[in-house]
Amino acid sequence: MHRFHWIFRLSDDGPLSRPISFFLILSCLLPIGVVITQSQQSDAAEGDLSKVLSHWRERRRAVKVLSAEVEGTVTIPKGLYSHVLNDGQVFPGNTYKYSTQLSVLIDLSEGRARRRQKGMILHLDEKKFIPYCDVDFFDGREFQTLRPRADNSDQNWQPAPYDSELIEQGVKRRAKFFRTVDFPLFFSLGIIPMADLSVSPEHIKSALDSIDGTLLKAVGTITERGRELVVVRSAPLFSNGAGYYEFWIDLPRDAAIVRWCAYVNDQRATSIETSYQQIQGGWFPEAWTVGSSEILGGPEKREEFHVKKLIVGPAVSNSDFRFKPTPGMVIYKSGEERRYVVREDGIAETPLADFLLAQAKPATDQRLFWVVVVNVVAFLAVGSLVWWRKIKARGKHA
Repeated sequence: MHRFHWIFRLSDDGPLSRPISFFLILSCLLPIGVVITQSQQSDAAEGDLSKVLSHWRERRRAVKVLSAEVEGTVTIPKGLYSHVLNDGQVFPGNTYKYSTQLSVLIDLSEGRARRRQKGMILHLDEKKFIPYCDVDFFDGREFQTLRPRADNSDQNWQPAPYDSELIEQGVKRRAKFFRTVDFPLFFSLGIIPMADLSVSPEHIKSALDSIDGTLLKAVGTITERGRELVVVRSAPLFSNGAGYYEFWIDLPRDAAIVRWCAYVNDQRATSIETSYQQIQGGWFPEAWTVGSSEILGGPEKREEFHVKKLIVGPAVSNSDFRFKPTPGMVIYKSGEERRYVVREDGIAETPLADFLLAQAKPATDQRLFWVVVVNVVAFLAVGSLVWWRKIKARGKHA
């Protein structure tokens, strides 16, 4: 404030009679004007980010359990997986589409989750798409993955007879539990996937309040479809600063993230566009589209989803997060690297090798029985023929 008064006093003698003073005033005033503008913009950005973080905290505290059933369509463009096959073949040769189903149950209060997705997957050896369905469970301590034979089969593809249907993974899971296509559901819970924050179920309970302003920066606003959105970027994903996440946030709608993008070397690698619906409990995803490339600048895969059913705070039980094996099911025990078959009581187990041997034994015994029968019949026939010839020979000599 004192600096403003000092400047205006310099101009009291009249800028036209003292040109040097006039230019001095301008040279001082212009930088100050820039500083004032930048300061205002910085304050506004910090204020917006503070509001965003506050909304996200409220979301995390408001929702403890979320259940969602989602349907969608996946479009695989021509040539998307050519680099994977690495044999000069363009694959797929034409655009390929298939339907997909996704259901997710998240219990934030106990750190438990279940996820099921059904669709298609590329079989590299066969160079074709085959049915694929897996159901992942986490009961707060251990992981399981169920791959039902019926949901992984069609008229053109059948799993091998004794492929494992259930994988008992124990306390550590090697592959990702949640995928990028699940992110809008986490956005609605105020859980934001970051470079150093996992959305794995064993972490979501402890990571609820670990997102702060040091990981995000408001960089401005943008108008999209008549709504002003706050643009926020994450801290660099890599040590060389080559990657970052960008969020377009609708503050009036509880800081809903309507656009999320992952950038590498300033090129967009993945994007999610989300529309929202207001239901009891706040704003939640209604539909979303995921665009992703296998290689930067390459063809883009599109996954379009719409919510079929969404429930905030449903009642859950332990059985929702733990699968009970059924008799005859082949199970793979990760870590112990062994396969076994569940017995009739659903608890006892038979090593797969012993089970297969037992299955083959009756057939072996049956074949042996018929071999013995044929040999006995042949022996009796030969004996009868010899006996008959001896009787006939004695008749001639008589």
